[in-house]
Amino acid sequence: MAQASSSSSTIEIDLSYQLDSTLKPQKLNTVLIIAGSDCSGGAGIEADLKTVTVNGCYGLTCITTLTAQNSSGVHSVSDTPGPVIDKILQCLREDKGLNIDAVKIGLLTQQSVPLVDKLLAGLNGRVKVVLDPVFVANSGDLFGSSRELNDTINLFKYCDVITPNIQESILILNALNVGEIKSIDDISKPEHLITLARSIGEYTSTNILLKGGHMPFIEKDDGVKYVYNILYEYESKNETIFKSKYIDSGSTHGTGCTLSSCIASNLAKSVDSDLPTVVQLSLTYVHECIRHATNKPNGSINHVYSMINGKNILSRLLEHEKVKGPWNRYIGHEFVKRIHDRTLELHKFNYFIIQDYLYLKEYHTQHENLKKLTKNDYLLSHIDVVLTNIEKELGEHLKRLSIKFKKIVKEDNIIDIKPGMAVTKYADYLNWAYETGDALTCITSLMPCLLGYNHACSKATSLPQLAYQPSTGIDHISSVDTITDGYVPGMNGTKHKDDKVEMIYGKWIGDYISDWFFKECFKGDEIYGIYYDEKMMKDSKDVNIDLLADVFATVCDLEADFWDECLMYDDDDDLEN
Repeated sequence: MAQASSSSSTIEIDLSYQLDSTLKPQKLNTVLIIAGSDCSGGAGIEADLKTVTVNGCYGLTCITTLTAQNSSGVHSVSDTPGPVIDKILQCLREDKGLNIDAVKIGLLTQQSVPLVDKLLAGLNGRVKVVLDPVFVANSGDLFGSSRELNDTINLFKYCDVITPNIQESILILNALNVGEIKSIDDISKPEHLITLARSIGEYTSTNILLKGGHMPFIEKDDGVKYVYNILYEYESKNETIFKSKYIDSGSTHGTGCTLSSCIASNLAKSVDSDLPTVVQLSLTYVHECIRHATNKPNGSINHVYSMINGKNILSRLLEHEKVKGPWNRYIGHEFVKRIHDRTLELHKFNYFIIQDYLYLKEYHTQHENLKKLTKNDYLLSHIDVVLTNIEKELGEHLKRLSIKFKKIVKEDNIIDIKPGMAVTKYADYLNWAYETGDALTCITSLMPCLLGYNHACSKATSLPQLAYQPSTGIDHISSVDTITDGYVPGMNGTKHKDDKVEMIYGKWIGDYISDWFFKECFKGDEIYGIYYDEKMMKDSKDVNIDLLADVFATVCDLEADFWDECLMYDDDDDLEN
């Protein structure tokens, strides 16, 4: 019998000083996933759970079928008995503590469809529902029968959006016996995808996101392939075309399941978000999952790329609970909407320009202060570029004001005009941020101004694809047909009665959704990440994200307060004198 070594010892590792026992609960929105299982982990319930988790939600599951599959195809399918599915759904619905916020529906079976119908009817529109009509896998394998297809179509009436691919869309139209497109051979250009999406949306009275990833198009002689995903919103009849470069990779297994789960997660977290914005965020996530996957035939995408690389600090702030409310108040502000629909009175806009000039001077001072808080040559050179851009913008403001308000513009400055309450409070807060002596806090106070104007203008114009999204690695945007020479027409073609004002308003909106400003947001995102990394290395520990969220949220409210003040301003004569 072996004896213990005389040199053996007992080691006690005390982690009590590292591991806090204080409760710090985080609210997670809940997504119920009803779908089949993929034992290879790339699609189905397995992909759904990874997607829901990475996107900050809590996943519940009801597995409709078990599949034996791998990269070569689906080899067997075993359906879950109907009574088992019924019991699972009953348990999940009756548990009030689970509080379902969204339902994602994937592969359904003959036994599961009526049970899902009963569940959705009972929920009575209180939760968001995303249905991915899984009938054709990326490998080309078909699931289900024509009866199950028709039964699934009957569920569309409960859905906030359905997400079929091209082949599934054709199957749906053929089942309905409507539409001009009968086969894949009838599609030869992106416009046909729009027709396909519109036909399904109209005949089923449903919002539809048609996934075009299976059929990229070459537009120019350079051979570049583009993918078109088409969102058709039934009630508004709006069509949003999401165009992106095709990624030449074999690892696309699970893209459909992942996209629909990401949409469900984003809807669960932000019930008031507009559908185009939710879809854009979700398409971006899937795009990056493909880019970061190991390229192999019918391989799986990389759902957890952001956990490996780490979400950047700006993304984390925008998703922070403290930031969401102030951020949405800011970027959805009435002031910008009224510029776009041309109903903003000119004297209110002029007041904004005068006060914005005074604010920009403070913004300039804050960047000068920022130089005192870093020794990084790269950051210092970037600040110099930003200062030059601010000075150019100040010059443009003076040029505009000197035409009508000659009395207040003297020697390249505004005289006899005091900052309003909003700008004064804003300036005081920026000064406080500098006085903390912390470079990261200081630059955090500047980020909402940069990013928010881009998002507010893209939201007002219903062009979500022109809103810069952190962590995408994308530093430019594709051109948009409605924007010409930086000018954006008014909402629904509305024009201001004064041609000069029309051009001023159109240019103002156009600047903030232009390619050059998008690049500024990209650069600002990169620089902000460097400040964050420097702070991490200096303190040798993670930065307190809650404190940064407080700063970011406060500045979002200050921005919104500024626009509130501009809307309330009603003394036209005061500006003239």
